[in-house]
Amino acid sequence: MTTNKILIPGLALALLLSVSCLRKEGSEPNPFGPSNLQLTVNLQANPNVLYVTSAGRVTSNVQATVKSAGSPLAGQVVVFTVEAGWGEFPDYSRRISAVTNSQGIASTTYISPSLAEMIDGDSDVLLEAHLQTCTPYFILGSVWLRLLASRT
Repeated sequence: MTTNKILIPGLALALLLSVSCLRKEGSEPNPFGPSNLQLTVNLQANPNVLYVTSAGRVTSNVQATVKSAGSPLAGQVVVFTVEAGWGEFPDYSRRISAVTNSQGIASTTYISPSLAEMIDGDSDVLLEAHLQTCTPYFILGSVWLRLLASRT
């Protein structure tokens, strides 16, 4: 009789645990962002590897594509920043803003340091593009550039 008192609750517990481990319903939401925020910023730099020589500074075209639910978003302010590393934008600053066109693209030009300014040799540069919004969430894209100093 004592064996049955322990065996039946033990089997019931084992059955409950085995069923609960097989649950394959929907996934849990991302804890780092709301599921209904559909604004995206995709940042690209062309070229992303710059060969700096004594001939002068080198440039890269930087483009941020802003989309809402997959569709281009026009008229949005994008703030570009040289977050880490050397270089600047055409107005000689490390931060500049641009407005997206009808294809949702905002662009600017990154200007590398001169070879004389690259005292440590090769280096990396982190560029970021922040979308200016009224939401409390940061919406940004980032891209790394590689600066190669001429060894000749």
